[in-house]
Amino acid sequence: RTSFTDDTVQEGRTYTYRVVAFTKQGTWTREASITVEVVEEILYTLTMQKEGEGSLEPAEGTYSHPEGTKVKIRANAADGWKFVEWKGEGIKDRTNRNTEVEMDKNKTITAVFEKEEQQPTQYTLTINKVGGNGNCNVEPKPGTHTYNEGSQVTLTASVSGGNYKFDKWVINGNTHTYSSIDITLNENTTAEAHFIKEEEENGDDENGETSFHWLNFFRSFLAMF
Repeated sequence: RTSFTDDTVQEGRTYTYRVVAFTKQGTWTREASITVEVVEEILYTLTMQKEGEGSLEPAEGTYSHPEGTKVKIRANAADGWKFVEWKGEGIKDRTNRNTEVEMDKNKTITAVFEKEEQQPTQYTLTINKVGGNGNCNVEPKPGTHTYNEGSQVTLTASVSGGNYKFDKWVINGNTHTYSSIDITLNENTTAEAHFIKEEEENGDDENGETSFHWLNFFRSFLAMF
């Protein structure tokens, strides 16, 4: 068995080779002609680019590939971004960040990234009412409420009747004597509205009797003598 290599061939040309076979004794046995056509290799360019923030495999740039090649491509989103789709022709799966493109012409492939929507930081505001009765009101209502970071909330305490009055707000341990106050939520916050009984005019004792009435009684008693 004999092999032959011709390093002089050029693309796009046709070559004919005469092959002669001999026996070990040197006797001619047969002869044949072989024609070889060297076909020129067709190359196409693949240009990789992106919209938004992320990286590509292959990286951004232009590459040459033989006709019919299936090139694997990959998109990697940057932090805070997400891959959306591929744009271009001949892409196997446009919405898969790992896919391939067939080279049957020059192509430009674009990976599209979008910025992810950031969820706002949230904090709780817990409202408590200390003392008072049904006529003592607070806004927001007692309970736990959730607000986005930086939200401004107005705390309001009021009394609609009866013998109670607003005393103070205690907000995360700090005392405020205004019945209405604006706060900014930059941390979890507890706000307590304190109400106390008003002292009735002329000085009520614990049994609800007034010293004023006793004084009148003694004056009337002494006037009898």
